[in-house]
Amino acid sequence: MQGILVHGANHFIVRGPLPDLKAARRLVRLWEIPELGRSAPMPPRLPWQMVNKAFREDLAWGVVLEGSEAVSPAVAQLLAEMEGRGVRIQRGPGPWSPEDGDGWVGDRFPEFVVQTPRLAIREMTQSDAEEVERMLGDPEVMLYFGKLFGRVQVREWIERHIGLYAQDGCAYWLVIDKASGEVVGQAGILRQQVEEQLEFGLGYIFKQAWWRLGLALEAARACLDYAFDRLGKNRVIITVRPENGPSRRLAERLGVKPERTVQYGGFEHLMYVVRADARQYQERQ
Repeated sequence: MQGILVHGANHFIVRGPLPDLKAARRLVRLWEIPELGRSAPMPPRLPWQMVNKAFREDLAWGVVLEGSEAVSPAVAQLLAEMEGRGVRIQRGPGPWSPEDGDGWVGDRFPEFVVQTPRLAIREMTQSDAEEVERMLGDPEVMLYFGKLFGRVQVREWIERHIGLYAQDGCAYWLVIDKASGEVVGQAGILRQQVEEQLEFGLGYIFKQAWWRLGLALEAARACLDYAFDRLGKNRVIITVRPENGPSRRLAERLGVKPERTVQYGGFEHLMYVVRADARQYQERQ
C-alpha cells in the first residue's frame, strides 16, 4: 500500500501502512535531507519505505504535517483529488513535537516478531484498525468465526491483543507482504480455554485477495517455530470447525491429524496438536 507523507513544501511517497501522526512525525525527521545531503538511515524492522517523490495515482492514504513553508500547489491539488476519491487525509502538527522524545525506543510502536521469505509479521497497534476492520468485517473471511466486527469491536480486539503481547508474549499479529507492503492478514499464537483446559493455539485470518497463495501456511510455520523456539511451548493446538475445508487442509499440510472433537466458542471443532519434538511441517518446507 502506498501513501503520501507531506511536511510543508516537502513530500514523500511511502510504501507501507497508514502511520499514526506520531509515527509520521518520526518518519519525516528520518527522511528530511540534513546538511550532509543524505537521509538518515531507517531504524530496523519498521514497515515503511520511501519510494520517490513522483506523483502516483494509486495512493491509498495521506498524512499532512505542519511545516515552516506552505504545501506546494501541485501537492495540494493531489491531496484534493485524493479526498475526492474518498481517501482519508490525516493532518497534524509538524515533526518536532516534544512528545516524540529523542528516538523510537520506548514507544508503543509495532514490534516485528518474525520474517519469512515473503512475509513480515509484527504486533498490531490501534493505527492498524482500518486494515483489521477490512478483514474482521468481511463475511467471507469470517464465515467460520461466527460473527463480524465493527469499528468499536475492532479497536477492542486490537487493545486486547496488545495486552496479550505483554502478558503471554504472543497473540494475533499482523501479516505484511514484503513485496507490496500491504497488510494481507493476521496470524499468531493465542491463549485459548478449551473445555476448561488452558491451551495455546495457532490462528490465522487472511484477506480474500491473498487466499490460495500459500501465505497462511508460510505464516503458520513461522508462528509455530516462534512458539516452540522463542516461547518454549511444548505443544500448540489448532482448532478447526469440521466444515472449514481450507483450514483442515492447512493443518494437514503441517503434518498433523485431528486428535479429538471439542466444543470451543459455541461450535464443535476438530482439535489438532503440533508438538515441539515432532515438527513434521519442517520436512515439508
